[in-house]
Amino acid sequence: AKLPLAMSVVKKVERGPWTWDNELVLLDIDVDENSGALYQRPIGTKFTIEKLVKELLVNSDNTAYKILVRNMDQSELFSVVQEIGLEDLFIKDGRVSAKEYSRMFRALYTSSFLKRENSMKILQWLTETPFNDYLASGIPDGAKFAHKIGENEKLGVYSDVGIVYLHNRPFLLAMMIHTDDINKGREKAISLMNLVAKQSYEYIQAQ
Repeated sequence: AKLPLAMSVVKKVERGPWTWDNELVLLDIDVDENSGALYQRPIGTKFTIEKLVKELLVNSDNTAYKILVRNMDQSELFSVVQEIGLEDLFIKDGRVSAKEYSRMFRALYTSSFLKRENSMKILQWLTETPFNDYLASGIPDGAKFAHKIGENEKLGVYSDVGIVYLHNRPFLLAMMIHTDDINKGREKAISLMNLVAKQSYEYIQAQ
């Protein structure tokens, strides 16, 4: 849910009343140690909107997520769903499809939801993420890959979706895996995504 949240927040910056420099305060209820490092900051710390969105996307920071969600209205969060046509993003049991999730990346690439400068800012931040175990492991080091991962080892769910900036041939790559192998599920997901990404890159490059 972090990418659609980021897009909704940036839309609020574009429409007002928020600006990138506005600050939001860290409260006790926002602290989440599961991902990111903002939870280590003292309660009462103020973060700019830009800092929170960047941490949300680059480091998948859960504390940044909770601060932003707490300060957004449901109607604002739903705007990305309505305007991009993502009503089917989450099916009834809460799962998300690779096809639907990839539509957000297409909207960013074509700047159809946000202004071009902001779409490019989000995509640039997504190239800076340190989470490179999945599809990114099969993409050559010199190629930019703007992507967002998702993982839940307890449920055996692993995903990676993004845009590979192959010279003159950028392409969208999305892969989601569900495995019942609790012990080696992550290892298998990494291996399969590496193979698919490598072969996809080589295929597109050869065209």
